[in-house]
Amino acid sequence: MDYVKADKKRPIKFGTFAIREFAKLKGLSFDGALDYMNKEENLDTEDVILLVYCGFIYGAKKEKKDVDFTLDDLWMWVDENPALIQDATKVWQESVPEGKEGSKKKVK
Repeated sequence: MDYVKADKKRPIKFGTFAIREFAKLKGLSFDGALDYMNKEENLDTEDVILLVYCGFIYGAKKEKKDVDFTLDDLWMWVDENPALIQDATKVWQESVPEGKEGSKKKVK
């Protein structure tokens, strides 16, 4: 399990659960979310924040902790600690399997 400092050190995990949550929040199917995320030009700042939010939800659930934060909380944590997004996207990039060209998905 990875941890990222938000309001406190929080568990964060990316995988099918986080993608499913992202898909639900974006109004996409699971496969639709995968297609959406594979087109780098689709991922704007709001999408990255939403994906990080889903990673924090997965981390909390994986450790059987309450989800005691909201998406608005995450936006405020980013204001207080802009490095949070870089730290979280690094965890995401390390969890993404290599693609056909052997390079991992990059986040803006």
